[in-house]
Amino acid sequence: MIFNTPIFFWFFAIFILFYGFVFLKQKPKVYLILVGSLVFYGAWNYSFIPLLVGSGVADYFIAQAIYKASTQQRKKQWVTLSVVLNLGLLAVFHSLVLKEHRSCDSLF
Repeated sequence: MIFNTPIFFWFFAIFILFYGFVFLKQKPKVYLILVGSLVFYGAWNYSFIPLLVGSGVADYFIAQAIYKASTQQRKKQWVTLSVVLNLGLLAVFHSLVLKEHRSCDSLF
């Protein structure tokens, strides 16, 4: 889904309508954001959905570990792990997408 297409406009309009006027409590809004993100990125390339879910689950458990950590040093270690994990995933998938893009360009 590209930002300057009519489908994105309608998706965004419906999302904002639900976010602002239908779901008034915090928890349903969080679920709407979660589902909306998965639909948005899945419409572009559905193979990224497991990456998003896996990254979100890992960050959830790391956040729980940060909350339970007893020292500042331990909390910083958990935050560092989360940042390294997310930047590593970004680097790996960015290089894979570039490699795929280059291989498609070489066919033509």
